[in-house]
Amino acid sequence: MILFLINPGIPGRNHFQNEYFEKYEGNPKLLTRCDICNILILEKYKCNHCGFCNICIMKYDHHCPFIGKCIGKYNIIIFYFFLILLTILLLNGTILFFLFLKNNHFLFF
Repeated sequence: MILFLINPGIPGRNHFQNEYFEKYEGNPKLLTRCDICNILILEKYKCNHCGFCNICIMKYDHHCPFIGKCIGKYNIIIFYFFLILLTILLLNGTILFFLFLKNNHFLFF
């Protein structure tokens, strides 16, 4: 449930305020501009634009169709825990299913 509520890494106001960039104007290699959003962002944030959400995400990994949200800087760890939990539940369900079949004599091994 918490995975759906956490910000995936949408840059806040402090990431692209004009006053913030005045000290970086002398070195344009530190700045990058999104071609779609047209926002100016520091290169160290490694923002990519998500085509589904139509917004830039810091350290963008992918857009997950199962949760309907982008996976980025702030929710990638929780996403990994979510995948591990799903794998454990799937394995547990499979083992219980085969134990049920074996105990009810549906399997002959």
